[in-house]
Amino acid sequence: MLNKLTVRLPDEPIYIPDENKWSVTDEFGAKCLIGEVVNRLAAYEDSGLSPEEVQKLKKSDASKEQCTIDQHGEIHRLRDELKRYKQAEQEGRLYNLPLKPGDTIYRPEALQFCWVIANVEIYEDEIVFIDDSDNIFRPDDIGKTVFLSREEAEKALPEGLK
Repeated sequence: MLNKLTVRLPDEPIYIPDENKWSVTDEFGAKCLIGEVVNRLAAYEDSGLSPEEVQKLKKSDASKEQCTIDQHGEIHRLRDELKRYKQAEQEGRLYNLPLKPGDTIYRPEALQFCWVIANVEIYEDEIVFIDDSDNIFRPDDIGKTVFLSREEAEKALPEGLK
């Protein structure tokens, strides 16, 4: 911890307490408080940081110390999990599907307007969705013959059926 050369009180000028306590002896044996002040100021200015940036660093450093061992373990676990997902993505094993079992779909050409996704099947060369009436469609059909909202499906109805 750095010994401060100054004291700052609320609504008071900054002052230097007990000069002899904080002064240093120069090469000629003289007490030199101003030299020490200038050296410390120069060291601070050499850092290139503003007072606000120093305070921000202090706060971020203090928050790092508050991380518990459990939190560090959780961070490492999540990092490892993310690595596995990235590996699966690079190997073509990770899919971001637009639907999952239980989601509702809408078809404008049918009298029964909505179905529920019953199953998703992933094959080497394609993905298919199967609804509760055993209708099969592919991701490319979404927005063309199958819609994710009733409003979209109604807009796609032929003019005579609207």
